[in-house]
Amino acid sequence: MNKDLLYTECNFKAVRSSGPGGQHVNKTSTKVVLSWSLELTTALDEYQKERLEKYLATKLTKDRMIVLSYDQSRSQHKNKETVFTNFIKLLEKGLRVPKHRKKTKPTFASKRKGLIVKKELQKRKTTEGLLNYKVLEVTKRKVWRNSTLFLWNKLRFHKFYTLVKSHKFS
Repeated sequence: MNKDLLYTECNFKAVRSSGPGGQHVNKTSTKVVLSWSLELTTALDEYQKERLEKYLATKLTKDRMIVLSYDQSRSQHKNKETVFTNFIKLLEKGLRVPKHRKKTKPTFASKRKGLIVKKELQKRKTTEGLLNYKVLEVTKRKVWRNSTLFLWNKLRFHKFYTLVKSHKFS
């Protein structure tokens, strides 16, 4: 992509900027409008034109032209430079070919972890699982369960509740 050739193909037009600014904004034309024809360009080959046409489908006019404007600065020259750099970034982003995604398989550990979690949920949902668990009111956050520390951070009515195996505490 030849930036110098693209710069010569672009049409720049200075118009009056909108918004606040008082007398200065009423007298000067600082807003810059860039227009560029995708059809007539010689800086890109046909493949690049097709890629850009797909990428810029919402930004193209009926005549297959791109129209960009910029009016943030009070200087016409800065606005012209900025609108051209934005234009180049837009073209580069549209011409970038995405990387081919390599398909990966889940690891053995992640499969095993998923199965363990699934079995625990199944156990809790069955009536047998509900009968084996009872709700104990605990004022402290720590409850020992099967010789491991079992924490549950759900605060309800200023006391902590946790599910604990009934045969341990009965």
